[in-house]
Amino acid sequence: GLAAVSEHRRATVSALEGAVPADAVDVVTIAERPGPVRCAKGMRVLPDHTFADAPALDVVLAPGGQGTRKEVENPVLIDWLRSVGARCRWVTSVCTGSLLLHGAGFTSGRRITTHWGFVKELRERAPDTTVLERVRYVRDGNLLTAAGVSAVSAAGPSVADRGLGAARR
Repeated sequence: GLAAVSEHRRATVSALEGAVPADAVDVVTIAERPGPVRCAKGMRVLPDHTFADAPALDVVLAPGGQGTRKEVENPVLIDWLRSVGARCRWVTSVCTGSLLLHGAGFTSGRRITTHWGFVKELRERAPDTTVLERVRYVRDGNLLTAAGVSAVSAAGPSVADRGLGAARR
């Protein structure tokens, strides 16, 4: 599943919680199909929307985890992310979600980060991208990548400080 922010100020996961007023954002999750999405460690996420009925978004967040290695080969996900992300004010990822952003074409010629244990592999998979290490997050224009879950708390205000508005390079 993916987290996203709609034009009606629906916001992404905890990256923005506490960084903007609670009434300014609503969290939504989006998946390819309806029904629970089982994570690698067994946790289940119930998506609010499918790709087909997702609202218009301001921010899209690609989560990381073991599933990214498989899902980067999922043309339905990558095409949806490419299409939706092109219309978003912010395109974001956590951890290895940066691989999905690369698969959708958002990272070429840009600076990003990922989980420290995935830096080498991402550099091999994305030779046209500058993958930074030993940083919590990287903002390159409207592209914001966080190295891991704990880094989201540092990256969230970078989006919130700009009022979910237009990103600057």
